[in-house]
Amino acid sequence: MTVDGKPKAECKYCKKRLVGDPSKGTTHLKNHYHRCPKVKQPGDIKQQLLLGNLKKEKFQLTLFNFSQENSRKGLAQAIRKHEYSLSIMEHEGFKSYSMSLNPLICGHEKQVAMELLMKNEGRVAITTDMWTSSQKNGFMAVTAHYIDKNWTL
Repeated sequence: MTVDGKPKAECKYCKKRLVGDPSKGTTHLKNHYHRCPKVKQPGDIKQQLLLGNLKKEKFQLTLFNFSQENSRKGLAQAIRKHEYSLSIMEHEGFKSYSMSLNPLICGHEKQVAMELLMKNEGRVAITTDMWTSSQKNGFMAVTAHYIDKNWTL
């Protein structure tokens, strides 16, 4: 676009007109994009997960730190304590609930695991152990052992 005979660039989001002369480079356009108030910036996930604590009628914001390890331990404790069937993890409701905890992990972790298995130049042995609880719920444990290309278990 040209304004008063000078080349200009217009921001798609805020419609601000910026210098568009190719001889001026494009760094200023990139900088504007990162500062533009109309562009939704990704930001740090920790900054988006602020939790409020009510203590003695005083509202206080604290930062939530998600821990994959703590989540796994909590799930394992719940399964052990209440003797849940492992099939609970395949239920749509549980999957939906798990995704709401931290949607960034589920798909990524699965992809990482698949990539690691595909890169494995060794052998994989998968074993299962099945049993029934006192409440007649079926359980199954799946264990995978693999030997890498250096024959390390």
